[in-house]
Amino acid sequence: MYVELPEMIYKNDPKTVESLHNLALIHGDLGKYQKAECLYLRVLSVEERTKGPSNPDVADTLNNLGLTYAQQGRYTEAEKAYRRALTIYKRSLAANHPDLAYPLNGLGALAEKRGNDRQAEKLYKQAITVRPAYWATHNWLGLFYMAHARYEEAAEMFGQVTSLAPDSFIGFYNLGGVRVLQGKYSDAIPLLERSLTIRPTANALSNLGTAHFQMRRYAESATDFERAVKLDSKSYEIWGNLGDAYYWTPGRRAEAAGAYSTAISLGEESLRHNFFRRSRQPRSIRRRATRFLRVLGFLVCEFSAARDSPLSKQDLQIMDGDNGRNGSGRI
Repeated sequence: MYVELPEMIYKNDPKTVESLHNLALIHGDLGKYQKAECLYLRVLSVEERTKGPSNPDVADTLNNLGLTYAQQGRYTEAEKAYRRALTIYKRSLAANHPDLAYPLNGLGALAEKRGNDRQAEKLYKQAITVRPAYWATHNWLGLFYMAHARYEEAAEMFGQVTSLAPDSFIGFYNLGGVRVLQGKYSDAIPLLERSLTIRPTANALSNLGTAHFQMRRYAESATDFERAVKLDSKSYEIWGNLGDAYYWTPGRRAEAAGAYSTAISLGEESLRHNFFRRSRQPRSIRRRATRFLRVLGFLVCEFSAARDSPLSKQDLQIMDGDNGRNGSGRI
């Protein structure tokens, strides 16, 4: 519920301003970016008037506002907010204060979205320099390396994450994901299992299922994907992967058709939904969805025409290449 508050209620009340800031964070987490933006702008107006335009609290709000702009694809406005936050932090705190890591990361993400990879990497590294003991700075750079297939460098960063935050599932999950992408499945499995003991997630279970599948441990793979769909029943990719696992698990091939059918239905729904949000969806996601649906259709046809005949090695390679069986679609 969004409540319209008269300015006189919050203009001089620090607790109310803090509550508005927290409400904006909640709206942002829920994907209600316009409402979050409205609240951040109100908070910013009050903070600038009561604390001064160079107060670190103003920079905090600007940083969150920048993220909200970026989430809406408004990159020019996001960059302005991040740069202003960075300037305030440098002037009011210190040139190497840990809080500088946040706008540096935001600017790095913007540079990456714009295809300026060299600048993005430089900014992510600057974030690590100002806050080397913070696990998230290493994770940001690791995700950048992973997205650009620089897997060993990504693994090094995620290894730092596991050292700095051993009680967090994120480092183990991402490091396990990199090992899946590298085809190092035996190395990936214990990392993903460690992640799952800390916090079970559908993506970690899906990656674990991929590792087991590639090692021809099909029954274990099916179990992993079954657990994954219980946590995320709306993922067409996981349902499709479950169909693959059923197809190759002895005695469970008959269950594959149902999983594939569910995957196709969810995939078509996703495509219809994304049609109206095309400008905000990465092209790679739309291409992957289209390819995956095409492969699933091929698999269903194969299953219907030759239910009891194993697919040829060449057919399996086609499926592997199109449905992201190397794990790239699940990380």
